[in-house]
Amino acid sequence: MRTRLTIAVILAAIALASTAVAGPARALDPAPVGHLPYPASGTQAVGAGTNDANQNAQLAETLPAEIKASWKAAPPLCPGAAGSEATTVSVAGNITVVLDRQYQCSFLSAYSTSTGALIWRNAYHFAYPQRISGSTVYFQRDNPDTGQTVVEALDLPTGRVIWSSPSGSPTSDLIVGDGIVSVGVAVLDAATGRLEYLLQSEVASNGSTFIAGGRLFANNDQRVEAYKIATGERLWAITKPGGTFGPGYGAARLALNDGLLYVTGITGQDSGLTLVLNPATGGVARTLPPSSTNLAFDGNVGIFTVSDQSGALASVISAVNLTTGAVYWKRALPTDQSGPAIVAAAAPLIANGIVWFYSGYNTGTPGHIFGISEATGTLLSTTIQPCAVSFEATGIIAAQHRLFAPSACGIHTYTATTPSPAPPPVSPVAPQLLPDPGFEVGTSGWRAFTSGALTAVKSPIHGGSRALGVSAVSATPGLVGITQNTAVTSSVRGATYTISCWVRPTTPGLNLTVRFLEYPANWSRPIHLAKSTFTALPLSTWTKVRVSSVAVNSGERIIPQLFSTNQTTTSGSFTYDDCSLTRG
Repeated sequence: MRTRLTIAVILAAIALASTAVAGPARALDPAPVGHLPYPASGTQAVGAGTNDANQNAQLAETLPAEIKASWKAAPPLCPGAAGSEATTVSVAGNITVVLDRQYQCSFLSAYSTSTGALIWRNAYHFAYPQRISGSTVYFQRDNPDTGQTVVEALDLPTGRVIWSSPSGSPTSDLIVGDGIVSVGVAVLDAATGRLEYLLQSEVASNGSTFIAGGRLFANNDQRVEAYKIATGERLWAITKPGGTFGPGYGAARLALNDGLLYVTGITGQDSGLTLVLNPATGGVARTLPPSSTNLAFDGNVGIFTVSDQSGALASVISAVNLTTGAVYWKRALPTDQSGPAIVAAAAPLIANGIVWFYSGYNTGTPGHIFGISEATGTLLSTTIQPCAVSFEATGIIAAQHRLFAPSACGIHTYTATTPSPAPPPVSPVAPQLLPDPGFEVGTSGWRAFTSGALTAVKSPIHGGSRALGVSAVSATPGLVGITQNTAVTSSVRGATYTISCWVRPTTPGLNLTVRFLEYPANWSRPIHLAKSTFTALPLSTWTKVRVSSVAVNSGERIIPQLFSTNQTTTSGSFTYDDCSLTRG
C-alpha cells in the first residue's frame, strides 16, 4: 500500500463517517464569520489550480455543509496504468481544467463546470500543475523525444497551443500574474512566452515563488525576497529569524492577506511559528502560531492546522485572530489507531462560513471531506469519497457553487443536497457587448485615444475581411490608441468586465497598454480599475492582449482603452482585429 511520507501534512483519519471532532480545549468566543469574497478578502486556499490572486475561483457562498455527489470524470487509462490520479483543478467560469497523471502519461482535460461534459483533452508524457490566468492555461510538460522541458500556454476555450517556450528543469512552482509567468528563476512574458529575465537568486532556484500586490516574492528555508516585476530588480531580502525550524522556516507558498505577507514554517506539534511580514519592506510585523499547511483566511480570521509527523498525535485545527494571535477555538481530529493518517499536503478552504478539509488514511483508503463550522469548530458534515485522495492532490477547491475534489480515480464534484435556492445558471459564453467586434462594417464605436488616425484595412487581418489600423499623427511620442466609450454606460457593481483584442505591430519595439477606467455619468474623476502593459510585441504575428476587472459601482461607464506610449509617425503602427468586450 503506497503512502505519502512528507513533512507537509498529517491532518485527519476518521474510520467511520459518524466519528466526531473532539471538543474544544477550552471555552472561547466564536470566531467572527465574514463571508468575504475576492478581491476584498476571504480564503486564499482555494487550490493551486487557480492563479495566485485567486481571481478565477468564485467562492461558493451558497454552498451548505450538507453536500451530495455531482458529476465525475477521468481520462482513459494509458497502457500499464493502474489508475488516473487527478492532481490539480482550475475553475474559470464554465470551464474546469483538470490535470490527471498516470503511469508514463498525463492529460489536461477541460470540462463544463456545470455538467462535466468534455470540452477538450490533450495528452502528454509528463505534465506539471497548471495555472489559469484570464483565458489562458499555463503549464509545463516534457518532450520524451528530446528530454527538453517546456512551458506552454493554451487557449482555454479550445486547448490549442498559443506559445511554447523552453523552461529548463521541470517544476510544480509555475506562477502566473501581472503579465508574467515565473518558473523558478526564469520570468517569461505571459502573452508571448519570451524570456524577460532571470532572477539572480538562489532563493527562487530552490524555493517557491509568489506573485501578489504587483511584486514577485521568493521563499526558501532561510530567506524571503521581493522583486520588481517589470525588471527583476530585487527590492528587499530578509534572513528569517531563529535559524532552522524558526519562524517561517521552509519553502511554503506565501500568502498575501489584507496587506500582510504570511510565511508558514515546517512544523511539529510545538515548532515552526508563522512569520508575518510587511510586503513593502520585508519587516517582521509579528509571529503567529504554527501551521503544517498554508492558511485559509476570512478577513482577520486564519485557519491553522498542526500535525505530528509520526501520526501518533491528533491533528489540531484552530481559528486564530490574525492581529493578536488569540485562539477562538481549537479542535483535535483523532488519528487512525491502525496506522498513521497520511494525507495530501493541502490547505483547508473557507466558503459560506464553512471550513472544508480533505483527508484520507493513505492511497488505498477512501478519502474524507469534512465540513466544519468556521465560528465554533463544530463538525457539520462528513462526505466519504468513492476512492482514495490523489497521491499528488493539491486539495479541494470551491467555485461556482460546488466543491471539486481530485482523487485517485479522477475528478469528483459535489453540490448542495437540496436544489433550492438554486444559483443562476452559468452561461457558457458571456454576451458580447461590442456591436462589431471584428471591425467588419466600421470602428465598432471605438475612437482615437488620445490621438491617432483610425483606418479600415483589408490586410493584414486576423479574421473576417477587415481590421482596424491605428497610426500616429505626430513625430513626438504620446498616447496613441483607441477607446470605447459607448459599449458599457451602466455598469453592474461586482461584475467582471473583460476586454481582449488581437494586435499586430508593423515595427519592433512598440509597447501597448490595455486598461479599464470607470467613469461616473457626469464624466468626473475616473476610477482606474486594471491594466496590463505589453512590451516588444512580436512582428509578423497576431498577439492576443487582454485585461479583466470588477466594477466598483453600478450605473457607471466602463471604458476599455488600448494605447501605445512610444508610437509615432516614424516608429510604425498597430493593427487591431477581433476585439471582445464581455461582462461575466
